[in-house]
Amino acid sequence: MHEAALVRSLVARAVEVVAEAGAERAARIEVRVGALAHLDPEAAGIHFAAAVTGTPVESAELVITRATDPSEAGALDVVLTSVDVVGGE
Repeated sequence: MHEAALVRSLVARAVEVVAEAGAERAARIEVRVGALAHLDPEAAGIHFAAAVTGTPVESAELVITRATDPSEAGALDVVLTSVDVVGGE
């Protein structure tokens, strides 16, 4: 359940980015997962598919990069690093 809520939060932020840009949709969403973060990329993909239905990020490609160094700053973080938008202003 934790993963589903986290992914819904990332999708909500991506939808905000699309709206702020005056765009029609997102083409690609990139997420960085810290080495110690509790987010399984496979499970995240499943939750992402459910969370984006009916949103401007529905057709976006999800790219997840997992860090490998548990001693780096942000090792516990899950960060929306970029949203590539298409169309609009």
